Amino acid sequence: MEHLVFLGSVPILPCPLRKLREAFDLTASKSWNSQYFNTEKYLDYIGPILDVSYDGVNEMREEERQEVLASYYVSRKTEERFENRRVLEIYCQGYVTVL
Repeated sequence: MEHLVFLGSVPILPCPLRKLREAFDLTASKSWNSQYFNTEKYLDYIGPILDVSYDGVNEMREEERQEVLASYYVSRKTEERFENRRVLEIYCQGYVTVL
């Protein structure tokens, strides 16, 4: 994996990756990701679900923020365990599938 280069999709796609499913009636989907937690230091983190601030909710549009907060509160209620490496693998697989 260390030889892969990921380029941003902003210049070539008409919408965010997470919106491609509905825009093109795809079966694959792209989820949210805790962007401020994705550092080498936290790669192997396993524990309680992260605070929603790691998702960058303060920079989102209102509709997106509400969607992320709803998902966050459901996960908090179920006391879902957060495994960062697994979450990142699923996120990256979704990214590749959508593209």
